[in-house]
Amino acid sequence: GRGFFHAFLTVYSMYLGRHTFIPHALSLVSFLMGAPANYYAKSDTIEFAAFLFCSSVACLPLSFKYFANNPAVRRCNSVAIIISVIFALLQPDLFGSDNGFSTVASSFGVSSDTTWPTWVILSAITVSLLAFTSLFRIPRFLMALFLGTCAGLYFCGEYLVFNLTLFVFFISMFNVVAVMVLY
Repeated sequence: GRGFFHAFLTVYSMYLGRHTFIPHALSLVSFLMGAPANYYAKSDTIEFAAFLFCSSVACLPLSFKYFANNPAVRRCNSVAIIISVIFALLQPDLFGSDNGFSTVASSFGVSSDTTWPTWVILSAITVSLLAFTSLFRIPRFLMALFLGTCAGLYFCGEYLVFNLTLFVFFISMFNVVAVMVLY
């Protein structure tokens, strides 16, 4: 009871302080990294990653004090910290406001304003973390198929113009390689 209440209050106070604490924390990160002032505060993704990171770090002592006999809570907390760092590194577009072209297809004149390849990689990393920390039991074969499909989708979405035959071929090849590597 008390541990969940403290965790809720910690996350809620971080939510209420998102307009005061997080911009100052991002300004400090900008200063420490040698970037221009408020360089990291321009993106909603960075703000969300900072919110998730600060909330997870603030809940870390609670998970060790109140939930010392429950390793799943500590694992969830550490996975949240790692996911926030991955969000900060990959910076996927949260609200569809990406106006740049990030694929090779754009150099051939094909407008590619999709950001789903980054989300595919983010989901592959997240599921891998959840599987490797034993939060979810995923059979090895299904894990290989999932990671192969994610890698194939990322490759196709990032480097190829949409063609269903090519997508199916490359995703199949990535799945075969993933299964062969795993076994």
